[in-house]
Amino acid sequence: MFVEIDNYQDELAGIMVDFPRLVDTKKGKSGADPMVIALAMSRNPRLTVVTEEGFGSAMSPKIPFVCSERDLRCINVLQLLRDQRWKFG
Repeated sequence: MFVEIDNYQDELAGIMVDFPRLVDTKKGKSGADPMVIALAMSRNPRLTVVTEEGFGSAMSPKIPFVCSERDLRCINVLQLLRDQRWKFG
């Protein structure tokens, strides 16, 4: 899936201003994280972000922390399976 950055650049800029430590190329922190969050925020209705990352903190933000601060739903894969009522057997 390819999405023009024009569709979510305002959200992306806000995330980068408020959470500059979300991306750290020196430590290898993903540059895609703010884009994933911004894209989810830009949709109507907003999308849910799925990640296996830990929560993080203001000093070391991770996707769930930023989503929480932006009032954006963020779940893990197990919760996705439960929400979708997928069964394996």
